[in-house]
Formats: sequence, C-alpha cells, structure tokens
Amino acid sequence: DAARWADVTAGVDLTGVAVPSQTGNADRALFTDGTNLAFRKTPYIARSTDEVNAGVIPTDYSYPVGHVRRYGATGDGTTNDYIAFNNALLARADGGVVLVDDGNFRINSPLRIPGAGITIQGNGMWRTVIDYNGSASSIIRANVLGSSNAYIFVRDLAILPNNASDVCVDFSSISNGAVERVRIWGGVSFAARQSTGVLLSASSASCYANVIRDCDIQYCTAAVRITAGANANRIYGGQLQSSTDGILIDGTLSDDILVHGVRIENNVDAVDVSDFRLLRFIANRFEKNADGTYGLRITGGSTSYPPCLLQANFFTGYAGGNDIITAGITGRLLREGEFSDSYND
Repeated sequence: DAARWADVTAGVDLTGVAVPSQTGNADRALFTDGTNLAFRKTPYIARSTDEVNAGVIPTDYSYPVGHVRRYGATGDGTTNDYIAFNNALLARADGGVVLVDDGNFRINSPLRIPGAGITIQGNGMWRTVIDYNGSASSIIRANVLGSSNAYIFVRDLAILPNNASDVCVDFSSISNGAVERVRIWGGVSFAARQSTGVLLSASSASCYANVIRDCDIQYCTAAVRITAGANANRIYGGQLQSSTDGILIDGTLSDDILVHGVRIENNVDAVDVSDFRLLRFIANRFEKNADGTYGLRITGGSTSYPPCLLQANFFTGYAGGNDIITAGITGRLLREGEFSDSYND
C-alpha cells in the first residue's frame, strides 16, 4: 500500500531522482541504471552487445535476445510484425536463434537473413504461422547471395505466401542448411495452387548439403525446385502434395540428390527431372497423382555419369497416365524392388 511504499522510498537516498509511481505497475520490479528509477517486467534482460552493434532497441526486455516479441511482434494476424522480425534477425547477425512463439505473424515485407549460423525457430508448424502479405518475392532468403551463407536453419513453423511467384523458403546460395518440420501451403486448394515451396539454386554461388526434412508442402506450383547446379542436397520424409510439380529438377545439371521416404501425392506431375547425375529415389510413395499424367518422369543424363537409382518405391492410384516415364533418357537407370504397373520406356 501507499504507506509501505513510502517506507521503502524513505529508506533509500533518492536525492535528485524522480520516484516513479507504483500505480499500474503491478508485478513489476524497480530497477535503476545508476541515475534513474523505473519499473520493468521481470525477468529483465539487458540490451546485448549484438543489439547495440546492430542499432536495435528492444521494446520488451522480458523476452530473451532474438525473440521477436522482444522487438514488438504481436502475432495477432493483423499487425505488420515485419520490423520486429527484422530486428530479431539483425540482433543475431553474428549467429544465433531467432525465436518465434505461438501466433499468426503477419509480415508485409520479405525477411532477409543477415549472416551465417542463424536459425529461425518456431513452436510447431500448426502453432507458429508467418503470413506474408507483401509483393511478389522470396519470403525468407539470405540477404546477400554469396558463398559465405552456411548453416542457416528454418524450423517448426508455417509459411503462407501471397503471390503466384513467391518463393517461401529460398535457399539460393546457401549450404549446410536445413528446412525442417515446416508447413507451406501455397494456395488454399489444388485449383488455386501458387508459389514455390522451397528453392535450392546455385545460380549465384554454391548450394549444397542442404536438408529438407519432415515438411508438409501443398498447393504450390513446385513444392520443391532444385536447379542451376545445386548439388548434394537431401529430402527426407514428410509429404509433397497437391502441387503442379511435387519435385522439379531442372536447369543446369544438379547432381548427387537423394529423396528418401517421402509421400508424393495428388500432384499434376509428382517428380519431373530434366537432367541428372547420381540421382536416388529410395522408399518413396507416389500415390494418386492427377489422372493422365505421370508419377516420375526422367530425361537427360549421360552414360558417363553415375546412374539414377530407383529403389523400393511404391506407385499407386494412376488412371490413364504412367507411373514411370523414362522415354528420352540419355543416362543410365537402375531399378530395384519397384512396385509399379505402368512404365513408358
């Protein structure tokens, strides 16, 4: 009460210092910087050296460094939280984790990752949603497309694009990174599919040794696109569904690609490969893709390259189309343990 508050302040030398009112400051602690007194939420996490160097000033010091709510994110689905996300990324420019908790975080501008060793960590693909409402762009991408981008991770969140040509996670010129347990729904239905889910491209610098793991990517023009010489990349588990292409491998030769244990369902064309070297599809399920199209089409390649391996894959549910089309292939193909009733060689 007021009398007890008076006893506290009377026992402290506050000469020349304004005494803050306790009104409206329930459950807050009194802090001093050596000159002033102020009530603050607890815990109070002081501004970090990285924040100072980046020119970032938190708005809520009760959250840890790198948490988007520390910089004003609301997650209410209406407020533009872009500045909060950008400040969190800048605060982790030298590496670290950007934390995003439960909420629908609307951003009206694309996110640019400022350096290597940065993780964008959500709280689950059904709990943390990044809802993009800006103009056509790559929604999450490295700030500078160069060889220094490495060990970048996007995990446990959902991304909803806004435009037909958006790229939800653009790993161009990124190596040794991962997209894990991420939900990407390009459109709202198969008829309204749009955007690219994940792009792996070496168009500007190397793009290798990345992993796409346990993701749910639907309603895109290409759920995953690998192009321009991206190599040694891996796709494990999850589902690529209801898109124009489940996996599109095109452009300049991309080699040493492994796709393992993925459910590829109800796409116009499940997998379309225009050129290859050391391509491996192992234990995948190609299920009920659009009638009259194909499950897996492979062209190109070279007899001087390692072969394409199809091992223990399961094809089912087609009508009027082909499970596997290899007509026009110029490389070598090794099949083992396939379940399929329709080949076009």
